Amino acid sequence: MKLNHHGKATPLKFPEYKRLRNGFLLPCHQLLLDIAYYTGERWGAILRLHVSDVYSAPSIRDIHPDITFRKNTRKDKTTRQCPISDALRLRLEAYQPSIDAYLFPSPLLPGQHLSDRVTVYGRRSLRPQTSKSSSVQRLHIRD
Repeated sequence: MKLNHHGKATPLKFPEYKRLRNGFLLPCHQLLLDIAYYTGERWGAILRLHVSDVYSAPSIRDIHPDITFRKNTRKDKTTRQCPISDALRLRLEAYQPSIDAYLFPSPLLPGQHLSDRVTVYGRRSLRPQTSKSSSVQRLHIRD
């Protein structure tokens, strides 16, 4: 259990993940959580994903076998390829990516990705639903 930012957080269980997902109203926010849950990647790297890192042909929703997290978006500065699970593949096929470079483009700033503030919005709406020991933090959701 994590107390006062010390210790180890409890991994997010599937029922908690479902509750979290239902707390996000927009499909792009739900997909953001899906990618975090199924890949274990940090929010910052996910927000900076390009459409080409996930889709080979976005117009027909043709998906690569792996998601590529570029080294300039990751904390450890190494490129990581993560296989796409069947559950995540279904969610990616249902999502309509934009024609912008980013998978999660900002609605306010053209050419930019969504702000990290989206994670704060999600946590604020979910606070009563999650336990204190769950690993729902601003930067990452680990499983």
